[in-house]
Amino acid sequence: MNRIKLSSLDYRIFLPSILYFLIGIFMIIYPILYDKSLYWIILLSIFSIISSIGLLLLKRWGLWLAIIISPFIIVTLLAALGLSTNLVGFAPNILTEIFHLSFILFAIFFLLSILSLIDSRKKFE
Repeated sequence: MNRIKLSSLDYRIFLPSILYFLIGIFMIIYPILYDKSLYWIILLSIFSIISSIGLLLLKRWGLWLAIIISPFIIVTLLAALGLSTNLVGFAPNILTEIFHLSFILFAIFFLLSILSLIDSRKKFE
């Protein structure tokens, strides 16, 4: 089994892999709580968790999977934000506002993380 190479694993790879894992968990919880028929979101979240593992192991397939699924995840986050704000408004109460801000922050950090992964693509085997 491959071990994580801590000497070659820097923050430009570690932080995006953690973000992909958190997005995967977030996108699994959301359909379970609200609508269990959103199978494509569950599938996308499973791919996100798999890519985070591949990124931690510095595997090229993890990088390519992360690059392939990143536009779908950003569009999903922003579409969910748009739908939710059209239904209830942006900030009718503090919990809804935090929920909406989490979509925005995830999309921004996700975009930054994919750029940092592309920048550090030579470290993957």
